[in-house]
Amino acid sequence: MNHIKVPVIFEKALDEKFCKKILKAPSTSLAKGQIGENNKIDENIRKAKTRFLSGDWMYQKINPFLQEANKKGDWNFNVNWFEPAQITQYQKGEFYNWHTDEHESPYPANHPNKNYRNKIRKISCTLQLSKAATYEGGSLHLTLPACREGQVGLKKIKLNKPMDIGTLIFFPSFVAHQVNPITRGTRHALVLWGLGPPYA
Repeated sequence: MNHIKVPVIFEKALDEKFCKKILKAPSTSLAKGQIGENNKIDENIRKAKTRFLSGDWMYQKINPFLQEANKKGDWNFNVNWFEPAQITQYQKGEFYNWHTDEHESPYPANHPNKNYRNKIRKISCTLQLSKAATYEGGSLHLTLPACREGQVGLKKIKLNKPMDIGTLIFFPSFVAHQVNPITRGTRHALVLWGLGPPYA
């Protein structure tokens, strides 16, 4: 795993107008953030609010960056569909503890949406929807397994630098990550997942 690059970042890749369009787009109602495939609520693990939306206009804008990240990161995954995107709202004291976006098993072969069938989450994407000056905290940390001289450990990647609006961050969905608590203001981010067939 040492050869892959995690994460791949495109700073201010999308303009503020596009980000505001996402925030104003029709979506589900704002609700407490859920965790796991069973969609349970546990505010010891995740304390935030979310809503969901879809739209070809949004995927078509982000997909070229996802495909470029797939190459730049040396992941070379087969990704051919998106789940509905999620807008996450973090206010002061809210966070999302360590987790992975990858599910334990592929979507079932009889899934009502044929584009999901037998597929897994392969690439995770975060689009920053808030200006860096409007909040503090909320940094993204990632971790990868590491082995050196007979010792197994974790390599932590800390993105502590404030990310400005329009910045895109990509990483494989099996990578563990967390969002640290917000200490001031409100942070909005769009999260989406690229799907594809299992690795083997």
